[in-house]
Amino acid sequence: MSNLQIKDNKVITTDSVIIQINNYKGEYATYITIPYSKNEKLNINDAWIEDVNGKIIRKLKSNEFTDHSAISDYSIYEDYFVKTAQLRHNQYPYRIVYSYQKSTADFLTKIWAPLLFNDQDVRSAKLIVSIPANDYPIRYKYENIKEPDIQTIGDKKIYSWEASYISEERQMYSPISELKIPKVYITPLNFKYGLKGSWDSWVSFGNWICKLNEKSTVLPESEKQKVDELILGINHPKEKIKILYQYMQKHTRYVNVSLKIGGLKTYPASYVVQNKYGDCKALSTYMIALLERAGLKAYYTLIKSGANVRPIDKNFPCQVFDHVIVTVPIEKDTLFLECTNKDIPMGYLGTFTQGRDALVIKEDSSYFIRTPELTPEDVTYSSFTNVSIKDNDLISCEIEMTLRGYAFETLNYYVSNHHKSEIEKISRNFIYAGNYNFESLVIKGDKNEKSEITLQAKIKPQNSFKSYGNDFVLSSFPFTLSQLEPIEERTQDIQLNYPISRNDTIVYHFSGVSLSDKKPEDITIESPYGNYSVRFDLNDNQLKVIKKLLIFKGSYSVNEYSEFYRFWSSIQANENKNYYLKR
Repeated sequence: MSNLQIKDNKVITTDSVIIQINNYKGEYATYITIPYSKNEKLNINDAWIEDVNGKIIRKLKSNEFTDHSAISDYSIYEDYFVKTAQLRHNQYPYRIVYSYQKSTADFLTKIWAPLLFNDQDVRSAKLIVSIPANDYPIRYKYENIKEPDIQTIGDKKIYSWEASYISEERQMYSPISELKIPKVYITPLNFKYGLKGSWDSWVSFGNWICKLNEKSTVLPESEKQKVDELILGINHPKEKIKILYQYMQKHTRYVNVSLKIGGLKTYPASYVVQNKYGDCKALSTYMIALLERAGLKAYYTLIKSGANVRPIDKNFPCQVFDHVIVTVPIEKDTLFLECTNKDIPMGYLGTFTQGRDALVIKEDSSYFIRTPELTPEDVTYSSFTNVSIKDNDLISCEIEMTLRGYAFETLNYYVSNHHKSEIEKISRNFIYAGNYNFESLVIKGDKNEKSEITLQAKIKPQNSFKSYGNDFVLSSFPFTLSQLEPIEERTQDIQLNYPISRNDTIVYHFSGVSLSDKKPEDITIESPYGNYSVRFDLNDNQLKVIKKLLIFKGSYSVNEYSEFYRFWSSIQANENKNYYLKR
């Protein structure tokens, strides 16, 4: 049960949790994790193990809790911590019981979801919100839960929600909303979080951010002179942006920085100049300051990042953002700058922030803007493979592959951060789904100019070529598609946040043998969900195989899953086929 109470200008939240551990598979839930921020006072009331009859077996001592940072790679809430402990017993079933209380001066948004783990059933959960009846207006919305019971008792207005939840495993490519998790969002209409603000509208919230970060873009004189030197003689705005963006990338690094006021207040640009580092807020602020000095207007922009693209309810202003980027209107175009990654080209957002709404912060006129969606060209993996076969032996196999989109981001990260032991392992995931050994591996790319990385490899594949009398059996060098649930097991919609695209060419060079002129049959598959083709050219003892795949971005209802699944499975089946040639 969670109880949120507004009292004497304080917000007091009391949470009580009971978890039943039925067998060893539930042992992961024996770890107690209590999140809190620097501006919250946390008191742990009690914690114990009891049997199913309520008999207490062991109480946890306060000194058994330890503190850890809860900082994520990208976060505008960067002053969060967790207290952790473990309560574990050796006889099933048993229960873990604990309660704690947090108090703070105010809050921006309370998001309540009665789940500690997504794969855990919730037998019963309750949220009670108690506020002053007359002078503390709130707004709320709820999902996958019944409407609240509302009572006025004396000078208090009390809202109560009750919920239960049967856990459901998230299926491949399903939107997170398909889990139907009960949620309640609560915001105070007016708040004081460092400064007074209002959730009356997104504009009023944007004004609060503007005041919070006021005068943060002032640069030291030495930095102003540096900007002037860098753009001297440069007239085109886009060239100025590129020069200053690469300067920022080269001379700063990204770190998480703990801040008060819930992590929403940025450190000023002068802080970054002095320290050469900053979090997403500080680096974005610094980039805006550089552009302002160059006479270019840029805007601090809030966004919800991550692989899962979740829609923002524009009719319910609340704090749902976790990252900051920079928006630069330029002529008839708009550039978006990711300031925490020094190894990407200007204007590249990538899978983490592509194709979603972001809030551009502008005094008295904050507005939503849509970040660009990744196109098929942005995400295509393309490869060229040369296979040399002499007589009945495979002599060599050389691959050159260009990776874009998620693959570029992943491999580029490991290369840039010098994780040498991981590079071959990660590269293997992108080459093809088969057994092989590396003979050499070279990775190239101009990461600040192009959002792609090239991989050149010599490999020794196993079982990729066989000879049976007059027949040759050739591997298709298959690429990997995720394994989807069978039609009868699928219960959730599909959401592909960006396209899946592959262009592969394989050339088999034969020497010492003469091939017949009979080649494999071409393959073409077209559907509303994408296209797949394989074309074969046979000339002068050389077989060229050209494979193309494009699966469209989109959201598809579970009602059409059978058709989607058949399309997907037909591609997998063709990728797993061998090719046959005769002498």
